[in-house]
Amino acid sequence: MAKKGGNVGPKKGPPQGSKKGPPQGSKKGGAPPSGGGKRNARQAMKKRPAVKAAAAAAPVVLTKRIDNAASTIFHQANLSNPNPKIVGNVADRHDVLVVGDGDLSFSLALATNLGGQRIVYDSQAELLSKYPTASANIRGLQITHAEIHVGVDATALEKQDWIHTKSFDRILFNFPHLGGATEEDVQMNQDLLFRFFVSARPFLKTPRGEIHVALRNTLFYNRWNIQAQAERAGYTLKRLDAFDIGLYPGYEAQRTHPASFRGEPPSTKGAWTHVFSVNEAWVPPVDVDDDVVPEVVAAKPKVAAKVVKKEKAQVWKCDPCKATFQLQTKYNAHINSSKHAKVVKALKKQKK
Repeated sequence: MAKKGGNVGPKKGPPQGSKKGPPQGSKKGGAPPSGGGKRNARQAMKKRPAVKAAAAAAPVVLTKRIDNAASTIFHQANLSNPNPKIVGNVADRHDVLVVGDGDLSFSLALATNLGGQRIVYDSQAELLSKYPTASANIRGLQITHAEIHVGVDATALEKQDWIHTKSFDRILFNFPHLGGATEEDVQMNQDLLFRFFVSARPFLKTPRGEIHVALRNTLFYNRWNIQAQAERAGYTLKRLDAFDIGLYPGYEAQRTHPASFRGEPPSTKGAWTHVFSVNEAWVPPVDVDDDVVPEVVAAKPKVAAKVVKKEKAQVWKCDPCKATFQLQTKYNAHINSSKHAKVVKALKKQKK
């Protein structure tokens, strides 16, 4: 019998009636022992399921230990490196807001490289259903002490209570896309960009704050005319940076349209990051209440006045009486009247 916790096999020393050396039936190097050793081996085999059952709870403890160890290593590495860290024109001294990050893999890559506080968001239930790896990425972000907010609309940031006490050096939006490829889809994506720019403006530090929007360099994306949408919202384009996915290990751009989740992730090859800053000379348009907007009536085009040449009216004159008549009938009546006859008679007398 084997001792509790001991190896399976015969007791110490050679068996009775044998010389010193290896046990009978075994060669140098030892074959499996016989006799009681087999019974003990069978008993040990019976105990194995109990060992497996006891080990079932180990992953939970192991996960906590890994998280704690990773957190310690991460923070020690960042604290022990006094040199400033910069990734894609985002530095560890910057307050950064990342929006629309799909499975949060970009945020995790950024936070891991830079450390410090990062803010990301998505609808939690939808996030976990769309992106299976999001749960692990959330754990990683928690290790980096990132701040995570869920259920936020990138085009209506002002509706979030937590954001009103914050301002950011960098606001990042990678590969926004509402899906589709029609002319209507182009207009929808233009509207998405414009409303995002308007929503983000109050929370961007000025004058050095920047908004970074990464887009693919294709005809469809170029039709969104991102620069025009930004200028409408009060920004100017500072520069274009080539998007280098190699700076963000583990990041993979995600599709955002429900119909395309099963497809391959969109390519980032040849993509550009559009960098915008606030145009401080910009004057916002007047916000007029729709209820009091007067009806706009299109002005009638001016028509050149027609020049009508009036024909000179015919006038009949009676020189003796020094009278004029517009109608011939009245002139004739005057000539035949006694009044006219008296005037003519008087004039004849004067001439004599």
